[in-house]
Amino acid sequence: MMKIRGRKLLLCLTHRYCILAANSLIAVITTLIISDMLNMISDTVDNTQDLENMSDGLGTIFIGYGVVIEERGTLMDFFGLYPEHFNQRQDAVDHLCHWYGLMYLILGLFMEIGVQIIKIPNRLINTMGMEGPIFGVNIVFMLLALLLLVRHSLVLHNPQRHHPAKSGFEATPSAHTPHATNEE
Repeated sequence: MMKIRGRKLLLCLTHRYCILAANSLIAVITTLIISDMLNMISDTVDNTQDLENMSDGLGTIFIGYGVVIEERGTLMDFFGLYPEHFNQRQDAVDHLCHWYGLMYLILGLFMEIGVQIIKIPNRLINTMGMEGPIFGVNIVFMLLALLLLVRHSLVLHNPQRHHPAKSGFEATPSAHTPHATNEE
């Protein structure tokens, strides 16, 4: 009984609607952080610590989320949800999540790099007076990540339409049996 409930919970957590909910939550957090940073960026002397914390925190969120989303298919396999629940829609969602997850990961890393450049002592890399432009670049990365979240959410509504092999597409699982045809 516990095994069945656990599998249902895992199916729920990896479902594209759960991913849409996570995208929405992260989009709200990102929007709030961008708004706050835009208000603070004109006075980086007094706000450097808060700007660092927001950039660092959001970068970490995107890195973690990107890794998990990127490996959705591997996680489905690892938790024993594949091959039983593998189908064309799942394959399309896996491909989309892999691409978008990689983009979230890269943008999160770039956000972190911006923060770390500022944290390096000025005697090594003098960033005095450069905090504003560096945080401005981080805001651009955040805006790109926000746009990706929106786009990712839109394509998840009809994942098969946006699969890399749209026409004549057949699911070709490498580690999964092609016999599974269950729909979500």
